[in-house]
This record gives sequence, structure tokens and C-alpha cells, in this order.
Amino acid sequence: MLLSVIIPCYNCQNTIEKCINSILEQTIIDFEIIAVNDGSKDSTLSVLKNMSEKDKRIVVIDKENSGPSSARNTGLDIAQGEYIGFVDSDDYIDKTMYEKLIDVCKTNDADMAICSYINDYGNGSFKKVKHNLLPKYSTNKEVVEGIIKRLYLGQQECLPSPCNKVYKSSFIHTNRFDESIYRGEDWWFNFYLYERANCIVSIPDCLYYYYQANQNSIMKRMDSNYYDEWKQSRLILNSKMDKFGFEIDKNVYYRMFLYNVHSLILSLIKKNEPVDFILNDDFYKEVVKYDKNTSVIMKICHRLNKMKMIQKLVYKLLVKTIYKN
Repeated sequence: MLLSVIIPCYNCQNTIEKCINSILEQTIIDFEIIAVNDGSKDSTLSVLKNMSEKDKRIVVIDKENSGPSSARNTGLDIAQGEYIGFVDSDDYIDKTMYEKLIDVCKTNDADMAICSYINDYGNGSFKKVKHNLLPKYSTNKEVVEGIIKRLYLGQQECLPSPCNKVYKSSFIHTNRFDESIYRGEDWWFNFYLYERANCIVSIPDCLYYYYQANQNSIMKRMDSNYYDEWKQSRLILNSKMDKFGFEIDKNVYYRMFLYNVHSLILSLIKKNEPVDFILNDDFYKEVVKYDKNTSVIMKICHRLNKMKMIQKLVYKLLVKTIYKN
């Protein structure tokens, strides 16, 4: 079999049919779709079973809820394709996506291929997000310098997610998503692959549609335990930075980390939950030195957390002005 496409499914009864149909309409036909129902409480499983009865290329796995990493790993354990792809259950893809990615992978005997994507905001508004990658990285050194270092510098367009990519199955091999972390597991899945890749190719075409209007998406929910996960991830990255010997502008290096942390602080404040465990943390105090203006804004926001209008204004200022670059 040429391709296995893995979809983690949780409470996606309203979007999964469009998602799967976009895969069934691909310009290649030799593939399987592994839809892993991760303990959905709505009618997702029923929709999946109905679709699988109409097209035998759809393989439905039903399991207890364990999160998207577990669902993706379940799919990887049974995937038979020469190449592996991932699509999230609320997203959809261009009909030529896998043909184009697999073609460029085969032509260059590459470990993986990457394309650009499009944000779909659910109101008829779309935004193309084009990566700034080279067409080909031919050695591990080139991958480290050209892709991993870009991650350190915060140039993450099209890089963290596994969904705008295709992987050679023999390259992924035993690599799995870390089920012990709730956020960033897809980021680390790719990072460890980048560490040992010898050839990665890219195409500029925007072929993956990332649906941004789903309020139930994990990306829309923020819990207090996210901070420790982000902090530990950053500490691991710091050790990797030493390993690779990168010279990094820390004002850029910590930008995305602080963006996430400050978004979390604002989210917690809106829910009247404590945030002092972040503001008083030694690691936060150290890295926030590279973001002094936002530090002041966050402290003001924390002191005035009862004033909802100020919260909204500060939030807009934070995410749209300070971090616009």
C-alpha cells in the first residue's frame, strides 16, 4: 500500500465527514484511512462506521479516550503504507496534496516532505501561510542548520504540526508521539525526526486547510498545567541548543514561549484562577527579562484582573501588537 492517513477522532461529528471526504477525493487511490475514535461522547463513531461501510479503505478503530497522541500511536501501530500522513479531524486537504508530497519525496528519496497550509476561519475567511524552507535539505547537517535552528529562532511556519507532511514509513519506524505530555507532543514528534533526518524536501503549495473556528479544539483550551509542560520543553530545548552549539538571540528564542505563557496567564485570569505560580517562578522571572514591555503589561493585568474590559484591551495589545512579528 502506498499511503496510510491517520486521523485521531474525538467528538468531531460535525467535521469528520468533510475531513475524510477530502482524503477520499485524493488524486491517488492506493491508500488507507485509519480513523481512531478516541472515546467520543457524540455520534462520531456512528459517522465513521457508516462511512467505512461505503468505502473499505476506511479502517475504524474504537478505543477509550487517551488523547490525540495515543490515537495517533494506535494508528501508527497498524499502518501498512509505504508513506504515512496525518490529518486532524476538523481539518481537510487539497485533492492533490498527497500525490504532490509523495512525488517529491520519491524523486529525492527523502525521509519526509512538507507543504504550506491555509487557515480556514470558518466564516468564509482564509489566510495562506507559506513556509520559508528551501526545496531540499540533503544532509543531516543541512536539516539541523536549516530547519531545527529555524525552530529555535521562532520561524515555525508549517513546522510543528505533522499534518502538512508526509513521512516515509521506514524512516518513522519506531518513532512515536509522547503520550505523557498534553501539549506540544506533535512538535516533539517532528523535532526528534529532524534530529536524525538525512533528506527533507518541501513544496510551497498551500495544500492543507487548518480549521480555526472549532471552539472545542485543544488549541482553544488552556489549563494551568500547560506552564510546567512548556517550561520542561524549553529546558530540554536549552540542552539541545548546547548540543548543537547554536548561537541564539534570546529575545527571539523566548518570544514564542512567552507568547504562550502570557496567553495562558490571561486565560487563567479570565477564569479567576491563580497565576502567581507562574509570575513567581524563577524560570519565568529569568526569561521574561527578554520581554520587558510585556512583563510590565502582564503585572498590570494581574493586578486589575477584576476589570474585564481592561483584560480584553490588554489581550489584544499583547497578541496583536507586541507579537505581530
